Order: sequence, then C-alpha cells, then structure tokens
Amino acid sequence: MKYLSLCLAVSVTTGCSSISRMTDVTNLIDYSDHKSVKVLEVPSDLDAPEYDKTYLTDVSDKAASGSTGISDAVPLVDSSLTAPSASEVSIITRGDDRTLQINSDKLIWKRTLDALKAMGVTVSKSDEASGVIDGRDRSQVADSGSPIGAFLNKSLGKLNKGAAYKVIVATEGGSSFITFRNGANKPLSADVANQVLKRFLKEYTAS
Repeated sequence: MKYLSLCLAVSVTTGCSSISRMTDVTNLIDYSDHKSVKVLEVPSDLDAPEYDKTYLTDVSDKAASGSTGISDAVPLVDSSLTAPSASEVSIITRGDDRTLQINSDKLIWKRTLDALKAMGVTVSKSDEASGVIDGRDRSQVADSGSPIGAFLNKSLGKLNKGAAYKVIVATEGGSSFITFRNGANKPLSADVANQVLKRFLKEYTAS
C-alpha cells in the first residue's frame, strides 16, 4: 500500500511537470511578427508545356462584324392594298355628269361600298357585273356646316328618308370612274353632284 501511494504521487508530479513545460514553450512563441511561408517558385530549368493554339480565341472590346448584314430596305407593300391618295383622285366632267376619276385601283368595288357606308348611304342593291349600286343617303337632315345641323344629322339621320342615288362604277383604260345619279338614273345638278362627290372622296381616300 505504501508503494502504491508513492507511485501515484510520482505520476501526478510528472504530469504536472509536463504540462508546465508545454505552457512555457507556448509562451515563448511570438505570433505578432509571424511571416507567411515563402511562395514556391518554379525552377528556372523546368520547361513549360507547349500550348495548342487551336482553341485560343482573340479577346476584343469591339463587337465582331459578321458577314451577314441587316438590310435597311423597307419591305415592299402591295399598292393595291392601300387607299389611293388625294393626288390620284379628281372630280371631272364626263358627258353630262360630274364624276370621280381614280387612277388604277384593283379594289375599287369594295372601297366604293365601304365609302358609301362611311358617308351614311344605305345600300339596297349592288351588282358588280353591271357596276350599279342603289342606295339612299340618310345622313343629311340639315346643313352639316352648322352645330344644330350637325346635331340633327347625328340624332335623326336614321329617321330621314334621304335622297335615292344610283352609283355607277366603270373602268376605262387605266382609270376608273364613279358617278352619282338620282333614283331615276338622271344626272345630278353640278352643285349637288359636287357636294356628294366631295363627301364620297373624303371617305374613299380614308378607307
């Protein structure tokens, strides 16, 4: 028992002594002036591998110019799909009638019907083969130039019986002609014809 106590005492003393020495060594190290490990250098006699330039690309701040350019040309538009301009339309005297003359227009029949509807003419009959359209102008109840007349035209136009017209569409040479006649197929007076044709012209060139 005496020997066992002695061994324990020696062991404890030795352990404490070891811990004390480790602490002393740690305290001797000054980390304030610590320097990083020197970077490894490639030996001067070491040959670098040869690079294959096949996959190398040039880097530039400028945009690359391709062989395909963008055309500045405006796509062509079929002129037959656009309404004639005012310069292509004129009011002339043709025989006993005041007539609207239009330079070549492939869609003249459709545009005529659209313009008649826009100006307030109700079409009761149309025959493209003969070029005759029967309609009644219900838009004019009073003078459209006055505020009161414009109001009456807008509010009572559908109730107005209106004037009956025969609209004749004809083509001759490179021009087309649109003529308004009365319900009996007689020429209108020059003043009445001019008023109707001007209204029609406004809608025709806008369609």
